[in-house]
Formats: sequence, structure tokens, C-alpha cells
Amino acid sequence: MTSHAFFGTNVTTPMRTTFATAAFDTVPETTYDNGDGVVPEAGLRMLERWRGKQAQPIHSYPIEGLYHGTSVWNKQVLRMLLEIITSP
Repeated sequence: MTSHAFFGTNVTTPMRTTFATAAFDTVPETTYDNGDGVVPEAGLRMLERWRGKQAQPIHSYPIEGLYHGTSVWNKQVLRMLLEIITSP
């Protein structure tokens, strides 16, 4: 079975939150990276590591500005998905 993954990129995404003390009594410091607002892009692209390691094709569709969980009603994603499922 072919795999298709739609995911967001270029959305500020928290990567790590640290506290100055082990008591967690300070304001935390958060570092950010690229992703979908919830999952860092490196995690979203993990599926791509399976290319060439299995017989089934893998397709990934990074979409700039797509927030985590919004693909189900995103018009661009829905158009692409319709094209995939209606192609021969």
C-alpha cells in the first residue's frame, strides 16, 4: 500500500523547554524550531526514512504554514488528496 503524508512546515514549533532549577520554580525557557506548531519538522519527516527500505512507495507533501491537525479541512490538502484518490 502506498503511503501519503501531508504535514506543515515553517510554523514556529516548540522544541525544548528548560527550567533554571530542578524545583521548576523559575520561568521556563523554550527554544523553537520549524515544524507544524506541535511536531518538529524532523519528526514529521521520519516517514521519509523508509523510502527504499520497503517495497511500497512513500510520498510526503510538506505544506508551508499548515498547522498541526488542520489538514482535514485545508483546501490545498483536500484538492491534493482528491487528485490522489481519483488518479488511475
